[in-house]
Amino acid sequence: MDPAGGIPPAYRHATVARLCALSSSAATKRMSSAPPAFAFVSYLFPRLLSVRAASTSCLPSGAEQARVTGRLVWDQVGEKPQNVNVFVSTAAFDTWVVDSAIGCPDAVPIADCKDARGGTFNYNNSLTWTPNSIFTLALEDNLNLDSTGDFGFDTVTLGYQGSGEPSLEHQVVATIGSANYWLGIFGLNPQPSNFTTFNSPQTSYMSTLKDNNTIPSLSWAYSAGAYYRFEGEFASLVLGGYDSSIFTPTPLTIPFHDDSSRDLVVGIQSIKGGLSSTNLLPGGGIYSFLDSTVTWLYLPEDACNAFADTFGLTYNSTAELYFVNESSHNNLVQTNPSITFTLATDITGGQTVDIEFPYAAFDQNVTWPYVNAGESQRYFPIKQAQNQTQYTLGRTFFQEAVVIADYERSSFTVAPRTWDQNAQQNLVTIHSTSYEPPSSSSLSSGAIAGIVVGIVALVALAGLGVFFLRCSRKRKTAGTGSATGKHKKGSNASGEHPEMAHKPPFTSHETDSREKFELPPAQRQVYEMNGRQDSYTLKPEMYGSESPARSELPSPGETAGWSQYKSEPSELESPTRFELPGDSVMKDREKKRGSAPHPLRQASND
Repeated sequence: MDPAGGIPPAYRHATVARLCALSSSAATKRMSSAPPAFAFVSYLFPRLLSVRAASTSCLPSGAEQARVTGRLVWDQVGEKPQNVNVFVSTAAFDTWVVDSAIGCPDAVPIADCKDARGGTFNYNNSLTWTPNSIFTLALEDNLNLDSTGDFGFDTVTLGYQGSGEPSLEHQVVATIGSANYWLGIFGLNPQPSNFTTFNSPQTSYMSTLKDNNTIPSLSWAYSAGAYYRFEGEFASLVLGGYDSSIFTPTPLTIPFHDDSSRDLVVGIQSIKGGLSSTNLLPGGGIYSFLDSTVTWLYLPEDACNAFADTFGLTYNSTAELYFVNESSHNNLVQTNPSITFTLATDITGGQTVDIEFPYAAFDQNVTWPYVNAGESQRYFPIKQAQNQTQYTLGRTFFQEAVVIADYERSSFTVAPRTWDQNAQQNLVTIHSTSYEPPSSSSLSSGAIAGIVVGIVALVALAGLGVFFLRCSRKRKTAGTGSATGKHKKGSNASGEHPEMAHKPPFTSHETDSREKFELPPAQRQVYEMNGRQDSYTLKPEMYGSESPARSELPSPGETAGWSQYKSEPSELESPTRFELPGDSVMKDREKKRGSAPHPLRQASND
């Protein structure tokens, strides 16, 4: 393996070893005794999906949690699942996994190489693998780290098997063997992949999540976590939004760089460190690319020398790394100096933000192939950049920073991470540019629900009113039939009411409309709702009923079409069914009272 290439992350305690907890892995025990730092990937659905959890309210959302180990994301590749651990890459736009055939050759002096590399992938064991061809990885070529991969398409699921995380079919996957990237990666950049031509772009994982409404926008927020905080602090990756509980808000918003392959470019105005705040960027401000794919900070040579002088580092030209001897390390642990990066959109002026690092963030270890197998060496994760295109802030920087990128608005934010073990996660959705918020004049769902409940209540009350009204009418009709010929309270022995003694007695003449008494059953009913009494007849099922008290008063709508029954007299119209007093009885009563016959009755008798 080429020492000029990437240091195998599995042998760097700060970047992987102390963060990487491969369960039941002997490599973990060998690399570090520090407790593992676990994290969660969440997704903000359009109603909230978060990679440390959108409604799609950002990805949900609840809910939707996938295990991340240290800075690793669990990826599941293929229809016949194969679980692998990969790093989050803010620069890559596809998924890489270590090839089981070439990732751990016999020449590697590591007994558990496959576990150390986060697990390997064998596409021959996948039921859904579609091969493509071998291409360059097209990443980090400016850092001389580019390599090749065997590309194809397969189903990729974020999270361990059974986690319920998004599972997308026909995703671009590259199998790799190079030690430049000791573990695979999961790309966050939404750019499509192009192979032989630009005429057939392959949609990225992020874009597919957005297209199928799994996340509310093409955005993410990432922080790598830190093994040295508490007992190991979580990494955090949120898709479609951010977790506001893990950083200090900053007004700094930086537009994307014109070069799409280096879009997250930030201006470093100054770097100060040590007990006396030494200037560690003596040549002035620089523009640097934020890229979590690699571990190191690529800085100008004069800046690296300033770091070496301030912290007692020794440059190893063979490994091209800055080593730390035990004496310097012990002194740095005791004094615990800090290093502060001042960032802005440009290298001078404008809004700035400070990201401060403790010495522990740079206290890392390297092993084979940079030192002999079985040995370990402390080193400082900075590298000399050969030119301006190599200025890069790698994964070490993401330990103390939260980066939030919005690809729909072409801007990003860098904020200092906060460390509060009692903080409650607070996922915030970043809406798409096509999102249309509800009108301020529109009713909320609660108001609509209240209106619906009110309407239902009014309908219910109206129904009860109609019900009681009908019951009242039925009772009146029944009372008329049963009270005929019987004594009632307040009447005299003859059945007459005292207050009616000097009024004409009740008659059976239909023409006597002067009385306000309830009509006897012998008469055709007259309804207040319509004076056309001849249009109302009995309901079909009630026709011919012998009991007038059982007939509910028909409404106009119920009698339509029943005029053909007018010519057939109903039994209810028969005067012989009423027990009305006859003329002889009435005459006897009049004689006893000594009153003259009623004029109308006299006329009738004649």
